[in-house]
Parts: sequence; C-alpha cells; structure tokens
Amino acid sequence: MVSPTHAKRWPGFVARWVVALVGLAVIPSPRALDPSRPLNHFVIDQWTTDHGLPKKAVTAIAQTRDGYLWVGTFDGIARFDGVTFTVMDKWNLPALGGNNIFAAHEDRAGNFWIATSDGLACRRDGRWIHYDSTHGLASNFILTIHEDLTGRLWFGTTHGLCWFADGVFVAETLPGMNDRRYVSAMTRDRDGRLWVGTDGDGLFVQHNGRTTRIDEGSGLPGNQVRALCLDPSGQVWAATNRGLARFANGEPAATPLPPELAAGDVRALQVDHQGSVWIGSGDGMLYRYREGELDRVAIHGGIPNNSIYAIREDQEGSLWLGTYRSGLMRLKDNNYLIFNSRNGLPVDSVRALFEDRAGRIWVGTVGGGMARYSGGRFQVYDRADGLPDDRIWSFAEAGDGSLWVGTYGGGLFQFRDGVRRGWSTRNGLSNNIVRAICVDRNGDVWVGTNGGGVDIIRDGRVIRNHSTRNGLTDNFIYMLHQDRQGRMWVGTYNGGLLCFDDGRWTAFGTADGFTDAAVWCMHEDRHGDAPGTLWIGTNGSGIYRYRDGRFTRLTAANGLLSDLAFQIVEDEQGDLWVLSNRGIFKGAKQAFNQLADGETTRIAVTSFEGVEGVSRLECDGPAQPAGICTRDGKLWFATTRGAIMIDPAYNRVNTVVPNVVIERVVVDGRYLKAAPVIQMAPGTERIAIGYTALSLLAPQKVRFRYQLEGFERDWSPLTRQRTVSYTNLSPGDYTFRVTACNNDGIWNRTGARIVLTLHPYFYQTAWFRILVALAIIGAALGAHVYRLRRLRARQQELERLVGERVRDLRLVNNQLIRANELKSELLSIAAHDLKNPLQAVLGYAEMILQQHPQREELERRVNKIFQASQEMLSMINELLQSSQIESGEMELDRKPVNLSLLAHLVVDGYRDWARKKGQSFTEAIEADCFVLGDTLRLKEILDNLVSNAVKFSPRDGVIDVRVASAENRARFEIRDNGSGLTPDDLFRIFGRFQRLSTQPTGGESSTGLGLYITKRLVEMHHGTIRVESSPGAGSVFIVDFPATDETSEA
Repeated sequence: MVSPTHAKRWPGFVARWVVALVGLAVIPSPRALDPSRPLNHFVIDQWTTDHGLPKKAVTAIAQTRDGYLWVGTFDGIARFDGVTFTVMDKWNLPALGGNNIFAAHEDRAGNFWIATSDGLACRRDGRWIHYDSTHGLASNFILTIHEDLTGRLWFGTTHGLCWFADGVFVAETLPGMNDRRYVSAMTRDRDGRLWVGTDGDGLFVQHNGRTTRIDEGSGLPGNQVRALCLDPSGQVWAATNRGLARFANGEPAATPLPPELAAGDVRALQVDHQGSVWIGSGDGMLYRYREGELDRVAIHGGIPNNSIYAIREDQEGSLWLGTYRSGLMRLKDNNYLIFNSRNGLPVDSVRALFEDRAGRIWVGTVGGGMARYSGGRFQVYDRADGLPDDRIWSFAEAGDGSLWVGTYGGGLFQFRDGVRRGWSTRNGLSNNIVRAICVDRNGDVWVGTNGGGVDIIRDGRVIRNHSTRNGLTDNFIYMLHQDRQGRMWVGTYNGGLLCFDDGRWTAFGTADGFTDAAVWCMHEDRHGDAPGTLWIGTNGSGIYRYRDGRFTRLTAANGLLSDLAFQIVEDEQGDLWVLSNRGIFKGAKQAFNQLADGETTRIAVTSFEGVEGVSRLECDGPAQPAGICTRDGKLWFATTRGAIMIDPAYNRVNTVVPNVVIERVVVDGRYLKAAPVIQMAPGTERIAIGYTALSLLAPQKVRFRYQLEGFERDWSPLTRQRTVSYTNLSPGDYTFRVTACNNDGIWNRTGARIVLTLHPYFYQTAWFRILVALAIIGAALGAHVYRLRRLRARQQELERLVGERVRDLRLVNNQLIRANELKSELLSIAAHDLKNPLQAVLGYAEMILQQHPQREELERRVNKIFQASQEMLSMINELLQSSQIESGEMELDRKPVNLSLLAHLVVDGYRDWARKKGQSFTEAIEADCFVLGDTLRLKEILDNLVSNAVKFSPRDGVIDVRVASAENRARFEIRDNGSGLTPDDLFRIFGRFQRLSTQPTGGESSTGLGLYITKRLVEMHHGTIRVESSPGAGSVFIVDFPATDETSEA
C-alpha cells in the first residue's frame, strides 16, 4: 500500500512518471542488437497478464547473474525464465513490504535489492531481509537504486537521498537540496560527479564537495527528471518530462540533439553493449541514438498513454521494455529481415515475390496492390495507379523488361512505368484469377488460370487456350515452368503434373510414380552434377525429384519439416530452401540427392520453425513465385506477416552458455526448497523435479538431458520438457543431474545437480535383512535335522504301504478291464436283443394300421405303440453308434459326396413333420458343393441337425438352411428362431447324455446323444462344428468340411 504520508501526492505522481532502472551496473553482454539494422526489422515479442504477469504496467526490469529476468509491477515482482513467470508479492514474500515495485538491482556482491513503496527487500545468501525507516532509510518509499564505482549503494526516496555500506543506511543531504525532495534517478560520471535527479526540482550535481543545481533555467528541458545514464563517451544523458538533455564535463553538451528528442516526455534510458543509447518516451516511441544517427519504432501498438517505463539489455543482447499498458516487450535480433506495414508495405500479407533484371524486388500483397523495393524504399502501386485488382498472385518478366502481373479476380496486366494493358474475360482471358505466368523462349506469355486452363498470349492477343477439352487433366493451374530443354511444365490442383513438348501433352500421375495431389511449385537445378533436375513441391505428398525420366518422393518421414511445399528455392551455396505451412526449412542439395538415390533414409534439415520468431510467420498458400533467390544471394519468402529476407551469409550465433537451475522438488505433492541434498522419508512414492535453463533468446529451442544416477544407466534423450517424475524408487542415495543447450546448440556441460536420499523403513535396511537371513538359516537347520529324522521313519512306512497299494491297484485294474469288456458285451447284447422284438412290434403295429384303418380308437393306441417303439429304436441305434465310435469299430466309406444334394434330400424328409408344427424351411443351397466322406454318416449328421432344429423351433417358426463353399471349405449352416441356449448349455451341448435347459416344442423326446454323435462324426470327416446362440435369439449350427471336387478319390 502507498504510505499515508504520500497519499495526496500519489495519484499525480504515478500519472507523471515511474522510475526506470538506468545508470545501474550492467551485466556484461557478449552481443547486442545489431546497430546497422533499422529498429523496425527487429522481432518484437510481448508478454501480458495472459502470460502470467501480475499487472500490465511494468515499472522495473533487472537481470541477475544467474540469468533470471525480474519484472516489477504495481502488483508484485515476477521472476521470468523465458517460459514461466513466478510471481512474488507481499503475501508470499513478506520481505517486500508492499506490492508497488519501482526499482530492482543486483549489486556486485550478488545481493539482490527490490525497491517498493513500503521499504526495501534484499536477498542475501538465499535469505530475504526487509529494510524500512526503522533501519535508517530516509523514507519507506524507494524510487531508485544506484551502485557507484566504489560499490556503495545509493537509494533515492521521497524524502531525499541515502546510502548503504557495511550494513548501515546513512542519510545524505546535498547542499541546496532538502530532505523533502523526491529523488528519482542517480548516476556517477567518470570524473566522480554524483548526478541526482529529482521529481520537480531538476538536477543536483555533487563534485569535490560542491553541489550545483541544473534546472529549466540552466540547460535542463524540464524539472521532472525521469532517468539518467552515462554513455561510452562519458556524457551524461538526462530524461525529463519535457525532453532529453546531454552533459559533458558537467556542462550542457555542445552538439544539439535531434528536435524530437529535445522536447516531449522521455521516461527511460539505457546504453547497450555496442554503445547505442536507447530512449523510451511517454507516447510509446522507442528511439536508438548512435553516432549522431537517430532511429525510431512505435511500441505503443495503437494504445494511447502507453509509456515506456523501463529499458534493460540482457546477457544475450536482447532489449527488454517495460510499458504502462502493454506489459513486457522485447526487441531481439534475428537472422532475417521482415518487411511489412511497419516499414513501407501497404499491408502485412504477402503472396508473390519477383526480382526484375534491374535487381528491383516486386512484392505482391493480398489487398494492398504491389510494391517495388529499391534503394531501401518501397514504391506502392494499387488501384489508384490503374491496377485492376489489389490482390497480386503472380509475376513474370518479358524480354522487353515489362512485368506481367496476375491478380486474384482482376485478370492479368502488363506493367512498365505504369499499367500498359490488361486482359480479362472481357477480352479473351479464360478466367480472371491468374495463379501462374511464364514467358517462354519465343516471347509467348503462358497464363495459368483458376478454372480456365492455360491461355497463351502473343502480340497482345490470346491466341490459344489449353484445357481439359484439348489435353489438360485439370483446368485449375498453379504452376508454370519452362525447363532448359524448352519443355513447358504445368502443375494443376486435381490433375497432377503435365508436360507440353513438341505440341503434345503428357500427364504424370500415380501410375508414373507421381501423385494426384495439387502441384504447387517447381525448381530446376541451378548448380550440381546433374543440371536439369527438377524439384517439385506438392500439397501434402512431399517433394519429388524428377531426373532421367524417374520420379522419387521425399516426405516428412524422411526428415522434411512438412509434406507441403509452397516454394523451393536454391541459394548460391547449392542448398535447397523450402517454404511450407510449418515455416521455412533448408537442407544441402547433396543430402536431398543422396536421399533420392537411396543412399540414406533420412535427411538433416535446418528448421526455421520456432527459431527467431519464424514459427509465427505463416505462409498464405501457393503463388508464383512465393520465394526467390536474388542476384546478391539473399532469399525472399512470402508470408502472412510480410516478406522475409534471409541472408545466408548473415549468421549470428548465440554463444551465451545457459545457466541451468533446479528450481523445485515435489515429494508426494509437497513442495521442497531445492537444496544440494534432499532428504526423503521412508515410503516416499513420487518425486517430481522441476528445472530450467536461463536462455531467454529462444527458450522454446532450449534442450535438456538428465539422468538420475543410481537409477538410470544412461542420459535421457534430448527433450524440451522442464519437469521429470520418478515413482516407487528403492531406498538409497541418488544424484539427479541435468544439462542444457541454448537455441544454437551451445551446451552447459556442467549443468546442475542435487543429491536425493530416500531413507528406508527398518525392514528395508541391510541390518534387518541380515537378521532375517540369520533367523532363516537357523530355522532351516533345525527344520532340516527334524525332517531327516521324520523322513527315515516315513520312508520305512511308505515302502510298506507302496507294496500293498501296488498289489491293490493291479487287482482293481484287472477288474476294470473285465468290467469294460462286459459293459460292451452287455450293451451289444441288450441292444440287439431289444432291437429285434421292437422291430417286430413296429411291423405288427404297421400291419394293424393298414388292415383296420376304420377303427379310430384302435388306430390311436397302435400309433402310440408305433411312436414309442420308434423312439426306443432310435435310442438303441444311437447307443450302438456311440459304442462303435468309442471302440474305434466304425469305418467310413469315403468318396465324393454332393453335400448340396444331400442337404436337399434331408430337408425334404422333414418337411411333413415341420408342416405339422406350422414351421417352414428357407433354403440358400449353392449347387454342387462336394466333400469327401461317407454318404450314410454325412446324412446322419444332417439328419441330427435338421431334426434338432424342428424339435426346438417354435410353432410357426422358420428354419434357414444354407450350403456354400469358400477357401477350400464346404459349409453347412442351419439356423432356427427357437428360445436359444444359455452359456451353460453352450458349454455342455456336445457332451454325452446332456440334458439342456431348452425343451422340444412338440413334446418330442431326446436321448442326449445325438449332438455328441454328430460332433464325433464331423471330426471323423476332418471337419469342425460350432454353435452360436444366446437366450431368446435362436441358434445356428455351422459345420465346415474340407471341400473336394466331383472327380476326387478317397
């Protein structure tokens, strides 16, 4: 909270200024932003509350030597590792005292100081300490911190100046400067002068015991001093509410500043490693002053009152900005330049690029017309200059130096010092969307349209149209290229690739080893052992090489960044650059050829995805050309964020070794402070370790390797994850080590390490195991002695019992053998003895029925005798069959049997019975399905299955019979719609004498042997039988036999 003493002054005070951290000790940087580049060519990144900042207003920035960036706000301070903001406020860090942060500074001893409106916080030796007026501070409201060349720390407060040394705060009163002044900025120049800036009373300069005041009347633009800094020449810069001033040797500098800096609200100053002075204004403009040259870029993003409060250069040379309304921003260097609406283009989205014979670059935009880049400036041409459409899709240059330009909707026009002539559907063009243009060797202009095919223009007239009516496979044209042999190649959207040679069209598709996907681009080798090789980019099918009449496909599976290629460009070194939907990537052409020749299965490419901000430079789609290599060796690519210019010779490598830090250890959900040794209680189940590497330039490209020594034998594969977990570790001592590299592969090989000690329960200790082992050994010895004694006694007893049991078993075995023989004999005798009388009874019953049909009562009784005799005869037959099968006496008379005809015969035999029950048959019997088997036994199989279906089907049921052959098998299938079978029924259905839960629907009897005999007969025919059923869903029996033909012999 703001002190009550300053409550009245606070609103106006905040509105007028917030102190920037300037003039403080700067961490040496091995690199800085390239002073030769315009400011609007640097990448600008932004972080707000959406990314984890506590507030959008950033009031202070500092970087500690461990690499962390500290960002002060009006709601606490955040520590940033490039990925995550860790917020500290007065609730989780009471040493802050308050949440309004005004300055932060790490002194040369490594102590970190934070200035707030409620005192100072200091981190010393890992411990936080709070200081306020009770410790000697002039006021609790601290505005600025400065460390001079002697190591003395100075603090500017709302009640004057004080310094800190040897653990003591001492108030410093300068002559002419009372203790009620707000000290807002400080620095000390090379001659030892102490410069003190105030909020309203100008500058005070102390030198040799004498104090001089400089205000609006003596060379200072305004009396509210926002910031001070010392440049490499020894001059002191003062930022005020009314402009900027410079002083040399304590006097105003003779060389005037540019007018725009001499007036206006200036909030922040910073001198970078290259000696450039960076100036942040109250209206969101950032300036760079170097050797008399001034450059500027707008940071405000269209937001009013978006002051730049703080500027800080980090260890990797990037420039960080704290703004009032836009949060934290950063300018960083890159290996490319981007041209868009910030630096001369009418809009950001670029579709096509072209270099004319004069070396000028033409940029086709989406909605802004086209722009000519020459001499570092853009000249824009749009509808006001006569263009038929502001959406430019394609370029080509004619022999006379005129430019042919294709538009998206406005047709085609010829341009030379202005529009000379246009073509559209009104004067012969087949379609007004022109995606590709090629001027051939004869000067004819080939025009690829979006739906109209290819038009050819000669002497200003459309003389011919090629379409699907006369040779093309598709009318949507995306690419035109004439190779060195004079052949014209055409890429289509849906018709693959075509070639026009000697007046004939040749189409290439999947049958030719090519693809039917859209063809976006083609590049012909500029350098190499095989000139004339063609590289073809497609929409999702990868890149194809065409050489010696053969296509070879390269895809993401072989290492490409993407299977989509909008443009392929070759640089002066012979590398191939590919513009894709995932950014830009390149690879050595030799490696591409080795892959295409089968010498390797993968290619190593350099990805610009996620590097230097290119991941956000999305490509808008195919155009001709969407990328070029200019005469000076630079590469240009079209993206939705502008035209990218890459100089392959310009390669800034980040040489800063990243500091690796283990930030936290979480044990079973409990956060522990990272320490050299972590002690863990017995029973610990899960350990999570969080680590980071302090490389802020491209944190998404930082890679890690880790190893838990004592658990893992090898280092992990490279990863970008910043946490790792382990579960159920055994008790013991472990060492966790982690190393990292920055975005350019510079490794910190030492990394960071911690020791983890997982304590065991007593039963997990070695002493416990020794005691248990001794106890087991003693018990085992005692048991062994006792067992030997028992064994001797038992051995004698067992020998006696074994002799007796052997004799008994022999006797029982002989009795079982005889009983089985008697069973078979009895079964045979009983069956035969029963069978003959039953057959006689059946005969007499049949004679009575035939001779006395008129007597109804006699007929009914005789029918009963007849049915009972039939059932008993069927049972006896089944018993005899079962006995024959088990004894192995049944033999098969194998020969080709027409299973189809047999099925017809069996079904016909059961129609009357089924009709009496109101049932019907449906048949799907394939003709002449032959199997090798015994006709009689096969009929028994079908009889059993069909009779079962009739027995168990409901009245009015339908029985479906099918016979078919497939894959050397003949299948008989019968399906009913009965009550179905339970899982227990399915388990027992093919057993002997099984009684199932379902009952015949007509009161028929069942022996429980029929399906058992059926299954055994099927197996004797080398077939299989199975049943599928569920309660209420009927049943289906499926029998498969090996198929044969009519002429086969057994």
